[in-house]
This record gives sequence, structure tokens and C-alpha cells, in this order.
Amino acid sequence: MLAETRERLEFRDPVVKLSLGYGHLVACTASQCHIYSTSNWNTPHIFDLKEPVQLVLQFARGFALLDASAGVQVITYEGRQVCAVKPPGLRPEAFSRHLISISSDSLALANGTAVKCYDTAQGRPAGQGFTHGSDIKAISLSQFGAATDRLLALLDTDGDLYLHRPLAQGSSGTAPKTAGAAAATAGSSLAVQQQHLVKLASNVYGPPVWHDTAPMLAAMVDGQLVVWYHPAAAFVDRDLLEAAKAVHSDGSVGAGTTPDLFAGSTLLLRRRDGARVCVGLSPQPLLLHELARAGQWEKAVRLARFSYDSNVMWACLAALAIAAGELTTAEMAYAAIDAVDKLQFVLHLKQLQRAGPGDVVVAAELAVYRRQVHDAEAMLLQAGLLYRAIKTHVRLHNWQRALDLARKHKQHIDTVLMYRHRHLAATGQQEVLPEFQALAQEQVDEAAVKEQIRQDKAREALVRATGAGAGSPTRRY
Repeated sequence: MLAETRERLEFRDPVVKLSLGYGHLVACTASQCHIYSTSNWNTPHIFDLKEPVQLVLQFARGFALLDASAGVQVITYEGRQVCAVKPPGLRPEAFSRHLISISSDSLALANGTAVKCYDTAQGRPAGQGFTHGSDIKAISLSQFGAATDRLLALLDTDGDLYLHRPLAQGSSGTAPKTAGAAAATAGSSLAVQQQHLVKLASNVYGPPVWHDTAPMLAAMVDGQLVVWYHPAAAFVDRDLLEAAKAVHSDGSVGAGTTPDLFAGSTLLLRRRDGARVCVGLSPQPLLLHELARAGQWEKAVRLARFSYDSNVMWACLAALAIAAGELTTAEMAYAAIDAVDKLQFVLHLKQLQRAGPGDVVVAAELAVYRRQVHDAEAMLLQAGLLYRAIKTHVRLHNWQRALDLARKHKQHIDTVLMYRHRHLAATGQQEVLPEFQALAQEQVDEAAVKEQIRQDKAREALVRATGAGAGSPTRRY
């Protein structure tokens, strides 16, 4: 269109499926697939098809074909098949383009209430699947980041929009829709699962759309266009999720409008009558993501400081900085949005960096901040910081887990009992946990407990002073 050139493409058979995107045109007839590059229309890649294609989905590195015989085939733009995915019971006629989503490394299939993800390199299952509480209407995978950072936007038949991390560690399980179902399936696996599922909005019309080069999401909510400039903030600091979004309700956005394409600073909408409308958005959030990706935090701070919508930019920058462990940038961002409590937490982390084995401890504290307590425990135990792992659960009132860790390692049992006794005395409650009731008659020498804690902290300081690694195998205590 920019060069005002025309090309006439002729095929032997009628074209049944057509898709244009990512610099390539994929045209499928009943027997062949033609792949054209928009920079060279003269020499397409052509290969034969065994069955008529029912769906074509493109992504940056290739495209996926859905047919009745081979299932889902992932193919490069050179016409080479990378893998084929055919789950048991797959019925291609039951799938629409909204129930299949593909990115550069992942393929997601939704069937009823279940979502399964696959690796596009080998066609193997990725993760252990995910079951939602209602029938799924549409899914969409983000196109940016590594596989472990992949985000899945999920719209169910109730009009609720969720954000899920299907490939994150411990993300498999079942998400109940009601409190009764949650109580019936309560347990550690569900607790981990719920860390990877966040509800973004209700009363959503039409499938959501991801930005093509940044983790930004757009959807129609209550007849208004809502753009989340950093939806991954839901897994870092949920308080920032609402601050890092924009709502557009001008005349071009009305009932029945759905987002169709999100690229650059432009969002393409499709109205109910089929007409398409372009909505211009601020280019600054996209630039902020690019600066954060490049590690140019000073430029990101200057961009947020002089931005037109500074509150949105500072909220995005705070979430990006916390996720990357950039405490100085996070400190400035939280100060700019007057988040005093979070600012105090960041200052506490900076103090930990200076006073103790900072890298591991700070990473664990950030994991707790992101509600990833299991990850924080694993970090501390791997580094040999048993007391800090136990104290983390004590601070969170996870008394049973703190006692289990102490018993497993045969250390700090008295420490857990001391903190439990103090908690009960401060709240005026009686002991109700069975395992603590069995230990209620044991006497706790608080002076000995405090001395053991002091020795553990002294060992941590000595390790930092001598430059030894926090996870040195010689440090066992």
C-alpha cells in the first residue's frame, strides 16, 4: 500500500483460507498451501495438503494449520513443518480461531473448560494443563517474552476476563468459580494455582487482543475500550494493575465493538456493522517497555517523569522495576505515586542488600511480595538459610509449614514454638493446631533461642564479608 503497487496472484484451485500478517501471506486451497513474502511475490513456497485446512493462525516465526487428519501443524514461512499436535479426542470442526492461540514458543488449545499448552518446537505438552470453572469462550497468548513469562488471556462464557501464567512453575490445577468449590478443593496445589490466575475484568464483550511486540492487552469492558499497559503487574503487585491501565470511551467505541489488531500505538477495532476503526494510543508505554527490556532504567525514569499521563507510566515502571529487581528505580516510582508502604518495603530491601547475604534474601523477599511463597522458601533453603525460610513462614502465620521445616531439618523447633507462644499471648487465643498442642508442655528457653538466631545471623554476615557464596556447601546449620 505504501509503494502503491499491485500483484495479481493466480492459483490452480479456489482459495479456501487466507491470512496476512508478520510480512507474509498464507493462502490455502483444497490441495496446496502457498506462502508469499510481502517483499517478494514471485517465488512462493508451496507444499501439498492432505486435508482441506479449517484454520490458519500466524505468529512471528511461522503459522499453524488445523485440519482433520494431522490436527494442528506448526510450519515455518519456508514451508518446513516444525511439529504436529493432535491431542486425543481433537475435533477440528469444534474449534474456532478464538479457541486456539499460538506464539513463538507455545500453542494453547481450549476445549470446554480445559486449556492445554504445547511446545511449538517439538509438539510436546508444556505444563500440566489448566481447568477453568466455566466454559471458555476465547483464549489469547501474549507474543512477547520468554516461555516462562508467557501470559494467557482467558474469556469465559460469563464474560469474565482472566489472566493466567500457563507455563509458570506450579501453575497446573483447577480454578473453582465458587467459594463452595474452593473450599472443597482447598490445598497447597490450589494455593499455588491461584497465584497464577488473576481476574482482570467482568462484563467483557469479545475476545481480548495482545500487542504484537509488548506485553500490553486490550479488551472491551462495559462498552468501553480498556488497555492494560502492563497486565503482568497482577503477578508482581496487584495494587498497580488498576493504575497501569487506560479507559477510552470516545465516539468510535460503542456497543458491539471488538478489538481486532494491536500494533505500535494503534488499535484496530471492528464495529458491529463490520466497519473498522483505528484508535490512536500513547506511544510512551510501548517505549517504556522497550527501555526496560534494554535495561536503560535512567531513560525510563526520565520518560515517566515527563510523560503526559505520569501516574500510568510510574505505575508501569514500578511493576517493571520490581520484577527486574531494580530497587533504585522502584523506589523513585513508588515515591512518585505516593505508595508510602511499598516505598518503605523497597527501602527495607535495600538495607538487606547492605547488611546481609543480600542477593538471595532480597530475591526471596521479592518472591513473597509477589505472593510466591513456595519460590521464596526454595531460594532460601537452596542457599542454606534455614532460619530465614522458617521466619518467612512465621511472618506469614504459616505456622504448620514453619514447624514442618524445623522438624525436617531438626533445627529451630524451639524458635517456632517461641514465636507461636508470643503470637498466642499477644492475641489472647488458645492453641488450636494439633501439632502445636502436642508440644504445648515443652519448655522453651528463649535465651538459647535468641543466641542461636544471633549465631545464624553472624554466619550470614561472615559469609558476606569473606565474599563466599550464600549457597556454599560448607555452610550447614
